Amino acid sequence: MGARKRKEYGQHIVADPEIGHGQLTFKGTRIMGKDVLYYVAQGWDWDRISKAYFNKVSRAAIAEAVESARQALLEKEK
Repeated sequence: MGARKRKEYGQHIVADPEIGHGQLTFKGTRIMGKDVLYYVAQGWDWDRISKAYFNKVSRAAIAEAVESARQALLEKEK
């Protein structure tokens, strides 16, 4: 079986087997997409989330994660 390769999901999200065991992270970071989505679900303001991660996750990156989660949910409904 071949080695897994880095896969990009949009401009801000990536799955890289060398970072976070291939889980979805934000490009250039080790910040997990699922962690950011957790804070969104808890009602945190996006600016607060960004600040919590030392501004390494932009509002655009958070929006992309939310939209990706929405698309995944829609796909699951099919």
